[in-house]
Amino acid sequence: MMPLTLLLNWRVWAAVGLALAMAASHWFAYHQGGLSATVALDAYIISQKTAHIAALEEARTKEQSLQLANTKVQNDYQTLKQKSARASAGAQSERLLLLAALDAARAAPTDTFPSGRVDASPAERVLAESVGRYEEVARDADRLSDQVTGLQGYVRNVCVK
Repeated sequence: MMPLTLLLNWRVWAAVGLALAMAASHWFAYHQGGLSATVALDAYIISQKTAHIAALEEARTKEQSLQLANTKVQNDYQTLKQKSARASAGAQSERLLLLAALDAARAAPTDTFPSGRVDASPAERVLAESVGRYEEVARDADRLSDQVTGLQGYVRNVCVK
């Protein structure tokens, strides 16, 4: 009968009561600690979201400014390209005028040439060839100059920022 008398002992009931009280207090402390951790986590998440939104807005603003700069560079490049095309057309017309003058000189009567020959002199042939080659070189130089200027503007306004 020993186990039944153990249940009647006040010390057993005191130990059980103390164990229940400790369990309740620890459960309450655990629950409150979890709530404070949840509140702290929520505050951290909100601060991170706010910082992320601010960073997105800053990146969007920077992207828009880079897009505007890129559009400006492209427009400037197209304008420069059109100016170069007009200058090239002017050089082409100058070349045609020079070639027409050379043809007129060739078509002149034979007494205008000191040697008495009707065909073009070697100097005139060299001059005609050099005019054609000069036009090609000028056109290539203008095209490359426009490309370099456009690329420099792109790098300066878009890539470096």
